Amino acid sequence: MSDSIVPESRIFRIGRECYVVYLGKERDDFRPFLRIGNARDIPDEVHEVLSTTVVTDDHVGNPLVEILLAPKFQGRYLGDTGVVATIRRFFKSFDLSTDDVTDYRKVKDGERRHMVWFYSSGNIHLRYDERVIFDLDKREKEDRHFVRLFEEAKSEFLRNPLRYIRQDFSGQGVVLADGNVFWYEAGELLSFAAHPGFVARLMGDGVDPDFITASAYNLSSDQMDSRDAAVFIGFVKRVRQRKKQLRVISSQPELLRKLKLLFPERGDSPATLDVTDVSGKRKATFRDSIVSRKDDKWRLHRAGLPEMAFGSELENGISIDFVNGRISFNSESVQAVFVPPAGFPIDFIGHEAPENQMMDKYVAYTFTNIK
Repeated sequence: MSDSIVPESRIFRIGRECYVVYLGKERDDFRPFLRIGNARDIPDEVHEVLSTTVVTDDHVGNPLVEILLAPKFQGRYLGDTGVVATIRRFFKSFDLSTDDVTDYRKVKDGERRHMVWFYSSGNIHLRYDERVIFDLDKREKEDRHFVRLFEEAKSEFLRNPLRYIRQDFSGQGVVLADGNVFWYEAGELLSFAAHPGFVARLMGDGVDPDFITASAYNLSSDQMDSRDAAVFIGFVKRVRQRKKQLRVISSQPELLRKLKLLFPERGDSPATLDVTDVSGKRKATFRDSIVSRKDDKWRLHRAGLPEMAFGSELENGISIDFVNGRISFNSESVQAVFVPPAGFPIDFIGHEAPENQMMDKYVAYTFTNIK
């Protein structure tokens, strides 16, 4: 039977980053399928015929979704030595069994070890009858996995002569981008709300998403398979690929600390996530600003500026309504609402800035930052 099957037809793509591969020879083979990556809604019928799930160094799919799938999967997890140790720590943090998380080097030849090849680059090959039927690196490019899609978009973005440069964010202020909001200081961006499509939105507005070095983000267990969580995971992978570190400010740090286990320090790559707890009365810093969580909303304080709230209204201070793209300022003597253009850096000068300084800044932005 196996001779009549075209090798490429053994591969079934059932999700954006999820593949099921048929490795059987006869109709009555027991659990003849293997899985790479994952998807939110894998049918029970698929779980029943899977013998192996391959875990990869770049964590194809969403590792948080894997935590939800693991109790349904009755086979083994197979990976290279380093990633197996990482997955075991990750699973243990959720009180999941690691008995079936297997280092491929310890699998006997009779158990088809030769069919999965792991490379130091993180790539894997699946071989059948000495022929490569699956090349992960190739499929990531062809099927446009998030990290690869980001690379493509970034290459095009860098060709845009009108894009903003880091110097354009050397002051302090906000960028509103279609339901997303970013605070910037000294050329770095802090994300307060990053929803699906934020990368494309920023690039479309001429803002480099790689300027984001920190994120104020809460991730709870009931959001593990949400679209926002998937976007966050994708961006974390991008940070990992660049060998950088993302600081995550959270009042719910438990799940994020578990996620951090998947991206440890390795070689010249730092630990990808640096999680800072701001629960209760704790606070965190971003450059010269102080970030906190109050009444379930994000607050930011910076010397020389009014108190700022993201997603809520302040009686005295600046309110950032990122859903409707509005900035409000309330004080005892002034009430004002601004609706700035999306993707436009709005510099905050200070609440006692001389009038001529404000005018100079306005004119400068008018002629240099409208691109």
